[in-house]
Amino acid sequence: MTVHFPVMGREICESLPMGESLVIVDGTFGFGGHFKLIQEALGKRLKKYIGIEQDPFLFSRMRQEFRRTPHLTLVQGNFRNIDQLLPSGLTPDVFLLDLGMNTEQLTSGERGFSFREDGPLDMRLNPVTQHVTALDVIRDFSEQELVDAFKVCSSVRSVRALVRRMKEFVALKDVPKTTKTLISAIRSLLPREKRIHPATTVFQTLRILVNDELGALEEGLFKMMPKGPSRRRIMVLSFHSVEHRVVKQFFLKHGDVGKMKTRKPICPSELELKQNPSSRSAQLRVFECYEKKP
Repeated sequence: MTVHFPVMGREICESLPMGESLVIVDGTFGFGGHFKLIQEALGKRLKKYIGIEQDPFLFSRMRQEFRRTPHLTLVQGNFRNIDQLLPSGLTPDVFLLDLGMNTEQLTSGERGFSFREDGPLDMRLNPVTQHVTALDVIRDFSEQELVDAFKVCSSVRSVRALVRRMKEFVALKDVPKTTKTLISAIRSLLPREKRIHPATTVFQTLRILVNDELGALEEGLFKMMPKGPSRRRIMVLSFHSVEHRVVKQFFLKHGDVGKMKTRKPICPSELELKQNPSSRSAQLRVFECYEKKP
């Protein structure tokens, strides 16, 4: 199994509210790395931890691994539907979102997330319930829709030329439609990056479109906000400039029910950057909802 490093685990634990019997909802459970750290940090203060995981294959593995863990309940689903996934009447003290992909998903070619291993142009986080693949996005989205998305999310300069090349690629009948053949078709238009693979932001943009990640983020955050004044802390770990902006603007927009505890986003320490270079783009924002008035 790929080693998984929970990003900014110490900072997340330090950002938890004080008080006894905390109920925490983790909308992106993954391998449970943050849960393990929070469980150790809180001890008896942890009343209940609900972990939501979208990937059905990862959920099945984690349900088996944590089957005898006290205070933990695992739920399979997308956090955008968090209002339907939580028990009726539950009042969480903390919502936690880690918007990063785990290393195992990114490096496995089987589902098309990897640009290093060949695989299908799929990129669905939940292939059981989702029907639109990366190939469908390239083929069926309009040229302008793709141009707009790649302008916002990718580092490619010749965006319109990139989109046209991708459209031409999917129209070819005798070329296998895989991650490697796509990269070959667009290679001359990719940025000459030394620090990261030149196809990184192209694949990231396709994944965001396939899984409607920005729409899910806004919808999920909206459903995490309290209906009235109440104590609640929302913690979001984002990894992309577009995600950073969405989270920041959402919290600023809801200043009537709370305020950001992080005037500036919390970033990984120098030590963490050395131990886990993939954390370099991470930013943690914490939003504190107002207490109930007597």
